[in-house]
Amino acid sequence: MKANQNRYAIKEMAMLFGVSRSAYYRWARNGASQRRKAEDAELARRILEIAAKHHRRYGSPRVRRELRDVYGKRASLKKVARLMRENGLNARKSRKHIRTTNSNHTFAVFENILSREFYAESGSIKWVSDITYLRSKWLGVSDHSA
Repeated sequence: MKANQNRYAIKEMAMLFGVSRSAYYRWARNGASQRRKAEDAELARRILEIAAKHHRRYGSPRVRRELRDVYGKRASLKKVARLMRENGLNARKSRKHIRTTNSNHTFAVFENILSREFYAESGSIKWVSDITYLRSKWLGVSDHSA
């Protein structure tokens, strides 16, 4: 309402949102009530406990569910998400394990003729290569979709 008070009348916005004008002005003057601040602080403390217990793998839907089921605290998803955001708690994604070696194949397996003797008398005598899997973020279609 505060952001739009130059475009619309407070009376109209208050009626639209179902609050009284006096309640809006009281909130604008005083901010949130002490009771609400205390409840939010308690809820934030519980959210921090849950986040630590689950190694910050839970997002707001699972945190909300655990608040309800374990602690008996009811809160909206938006409130839990807001408190998590304000406290810097975002869910860390677990890395997807991708197997890079498939030993069960019928391809030719070449003999190790180098036998870890990497020293050479001169250049261009011993050539080696390595295939290393590096995670990368694809901007287009992923080739891991199969």
